[in-house]
Amino acid sequence: MSIGGTEGGASTLRVFISYRREDAADAAGRLYDSLTDHFRDQVFMDIDTIEPGVDFIDVVNQAVGSCDVLLALIGRQWTTAVDAKGRRRLEDEDDFVRLEIKAALDRKVRVIPVLLQGASMPGSDELPQALSGLARRNALEISHARWHYDVGRLVEVLDRLDEMKQANQEQATLNRAAPEQAEQEEAGQRSRREAADQEAREKAELEARKRAQQEAPKQTQREAPEPAGPPLWTAAIVLGATFLLGGIVLPISTIYGSSVRITTLTAWNLTDSVGALIGVMATFVLWWRRRLGLSVTRGALIGFGAYGLLLYATYALISSIEFKNLKTSSGPPTPSAGAFVGLVGAGLVLWAGLQTDGGRDIPAPRSMGTETTGPLDQILLITGAVLLAVAALLLPAIGFSAGEGLKLFTLAPPLLLVPIGTAALVLGSATTVLPRDRLTAAAIAAAAGVEIFLSNLGIAGYALTSKDSLVPGAGAILSLVAAGLIVAGGVIAYRSSAKS
Repeated sequence: MSIGGTEGGASTLRVFISYRREDAADAAGRLYDSLTDHFRDQVFMDIDTIEPGVDFIDVVNQAVGSCDVLLALIGRQWTTAVDAKGRRRLEDEDDFVRLEIKAALDRKVRVIPVLLQGASMPGSDELPQALSGLARRNALEISHARWHYDVGRLVEVLDRLDEMKQANQEQATLNRAAPEQAEQEEAGQRSRREAADQEAREKAELEARKRAQQEAPKQTQREAPEPAGPPLWTAAIVLGATFLLGGIVLPISTIYGSSVRITTLTAWNLTDSVGALIGVMATFVLWWRRRLGLSVTRGALIGFGAYGLLLYATYALISSIEFKNLKTSSGPPTPSAGAFVGLVGAGLVLWAGLQTDGGRDIPAPRSMGTETTGPLDQILLITGAVLLAVAALLLPAIGFSAGEGLKLFTLAPPLLLVPIGTAALVLGSATTVLPRDRLTAAAIAAAAGVEIFLSNLGIAGYALTSKDSLVPGAGAILSLVAAGLIVAGGVIAYRSSAKS
């Protein structure tokens, strides 16, 4: 247990007294009393209470390592003291005095040898190898006759070390505070610059709006609306999104037999269906809030609408053709309300995208600093479309891992309608629409690419979560890569567009 002096001292220097009881117990106690009068509760000695099961070496290392100075009290029997077996104590690796001094030397704690009773400083040949560094430390002698004088000299040395420690702590505090102060000043300057820039931008935008209002041409009330004017156009989009929602929640096929069974979409089948619905709604909302121009809006509606037609036509074909071998008392399964409602919704969205008048428009985006110098967007779109077709026609979409090995299955013929139709849509956009209207082509490609990605993500997710030992096939994986190329091509086409 560590024994300290009274509280209230201003010193921060922590002093540890190391001594051998049979050699310098009286002197250690007297020195402890003298030092605590000056350093108060910063003086420590006697680690004599260690809890059961605790490594005493760890206790010694912690006690000594927490101090700044170790006073090694050396009396006449310090080097020659022996244990009950007659072995010199300094040779015992578990000797407390040896452990204390070794811990201080290893941790670069200041070690001051204090010679008592006229003892001489031991040479390195009298010390074990672990304590050889002690022989190189300058010693301070304390005698009984000159006790107060000698202890005063020791206190002066310790005071100087205390002053050095406090100065180092103050300097470290200043060093830590300087970068923080500089950072605060820089943050203040940056904030003022940003405020000035924001004020300048707002002023410029206000002036631009005033000029636009003064230069805007006056429209007459005699202008007749186009046949597909904004009210009808808006209604088609809203109604189409509503029908797409119906295609998700309503059954897609009906099986008649002894009882009527209906089939609805499962969670993994909903990825592209829900994606189409969210895409149409997000496109309409962004156009309504003037975040999208008319060309991008029309392109996105074409992409989502065309994909929706292919998707729900596939569901109808699956019910009518693929399940025709299911023998029931009333015939094979038939398409149900979900497939037809989805077809109507997708048709309305596609019709809205094909109209040339969508009402108000906003300026097309100016060049964003990434103007392409070659047909990179077109190459990406064509490559993605080709890879999508190859993946659907030639590669397995899903596999079944059984005891006899891995069986791979390609897409059933009705299911080919979605990837092949989408590949044709992207290819047509890249070769015919892109040269004339980059923004519309970019939006078509991006919408189609996102839908293909969601569709094959659903295939992979279904295989990985199925309890039937299914695995995603190369076709699904390659389709994901193709979708990434198509989306990348659409993004590049959009970013490389600039309004003349």
